[in-house]
Amino acid sequence: MRFLITAILGAYAVAAIPGTSSPVVDMGVAILRARAGCNAPGVVNGECGKVYDFQDCTGNEVWRIQPDCTQTCIKVTDKPVVSVRAMGDGTYGTTCYLYPDSNCQSEVRRTSNSATGEGSCVSAIGQTVGSWKCTFKC
Repeated sequence: MRFLITAILGAYAVAAIPGTSSPVVDMGVAILRARAGCNAPGVVNGECGKVYDFQDCTGNEVWRIQPDCTQTCIKVTDKPVVSVRAMGDGTYGTTCYLYPDSNCQSEVRRTSNSATGEGSCVSAIGQTVGSWKCTFKC
């Protein structure tokens, strides 16, 4: 099963050319559940993107993903997303993006490329977030 997920993610990485549309998936689908585990930020395999239902990365954590370079667009489904935190692995940075549309086309906010510490957080105050994505080591 891991090989299949790796093959699918690899296919997304090949197809993810900057300036082109990203593959769009709903939160909670199997391919994202496989990437939902994050380790401690700032250490090997600690890269992580987390979205929250309140501003300044507070409130409830809605979802988390261990980012990669596939540019996978995650469509917001049943729980609202208001802010996102990007955390790297101590060497390479993670950047996360928020979009008002459901297919990651019109960027509202983005985090800084964060490699260490507690990462970078941004909020989409006054905006409805329809999709988001996080990239790592791109």
